[in-house]
Amino acid sequence: MIHASLPVPRVPAQHPQSPEVRLFIPDGALPAAGAEGLTPALRYSELYREHDRPRRLGAGLSPLTVSQDDETIGLWAALTGDPPVADVTPATMRQFAEQLSVRMWRGETISVNTVRKHVRHMQRIIDLAGPKTRANPAGLDLLSQLPDAIQAPPAEHKLPNDRFLSAEIWLLLEASPSPWWRNLLLFAYNTGLRIGAILQVRWEMLDASEPGWLAVPNEISKRHKGGVYYLNRWAREAAEATWGTAKGRRTGAIFAGFDHWPRGKSSFYTQFRGFRDGSGLDRQRRFAFHALRKGLATWAGTKNLALARIILGHRGNDVTLDCYIDPAEVSKLMDQVPQPGPPMQQYLF
Repeated sequence: MIHASLPVPRVPAQHPQSPEVRLFIPDGALPAAGAEGLTPALRYSELYREHDRPRRLGAGLSPLTVSQDDETIGLWAALTGDPPVADVTPATMRQFAEQLSVRMWRGETISVNTVRKHVRHMQRIIDLAGPKTRANPAGLDLLSQLPDAIQAPPAEHKLPNDRFLSAEIWLLLEASPSPWWRNLLLFAYNTGLRIGAILQVRWEMLDASEPGWLAVPNEISKRHKGGVYYLNRWAREAAEATWGTAKGRRTGAIFAGFDHWPRGKSSFYTQFRGFRDGSGLDRQRRFAFHALRKGLATWAGTKNLALARIILGHRGNDVTLDCYIDPAEVSKLMDQVPQPGPPMQQYLF
């Protein structure tokens, strides 16, 4: 029941009713693809499109997860020219990593950790062309030997100080363009669920769970590891308010419209950034949705680390401590350490 005393931002007055918000999911799962007809003359973009992507979707992998591979293969084609599988050399792979490192995004080079993410995704796709071994069970034997692995830059440790404070969440609520957005923000903050899972939670999942709890199935969870999450009063009210705005419909996604957002998930984030940037938040405090989860994690972690880990669905304390608890809370505690002083005088009678 740790959520019971969660500091909740003041909810602004209701905005006028707006049209239902819709979000996009890529095409549903395709039939599993076989390796027939695949040759070393294929390009990696073709190998991905014709074999890997359908196989991953058919295995039940989240379309949002697959979309990250879509982005990676697009970058590979743009930066290397997408040569045939047989023509890829260590130089081609170095070219990919090096050009990623200097690629610009919104006026800045992309982060080291983003480069590592794309390198990791592309290495998995490249490995598909190699021989099938115990270390590479998905190998298709298109090549007898793979070129050396892409060398990714060392990981850059990032302090987990990118979390929204309660007052900042209130600014987001105040700026929300519709009840749908406001309810989504409150639900995300009060549950600690990842946004990808929230947008796939269905009423049927909620109604089948124990009262006051939400059982999230494996297929919509990160790494296919589901969990059970407590819904405090504010999370339940946000969900019920969404039901009210959906004209009594209690089937399908709680935050309905997930499969019809124009121009894909980029439209979702474009609208979020639009009202976030106009909310009055300082420029350096304009974080993404994960900052809601980190805000809850930091608050809960200062109360009880073990329960914070359970709330977030982590299997161990390391991820919670290293990536979610704001180090500002450590400095706040350390600044209160009692300092040595002379002992109090004792009188003997």
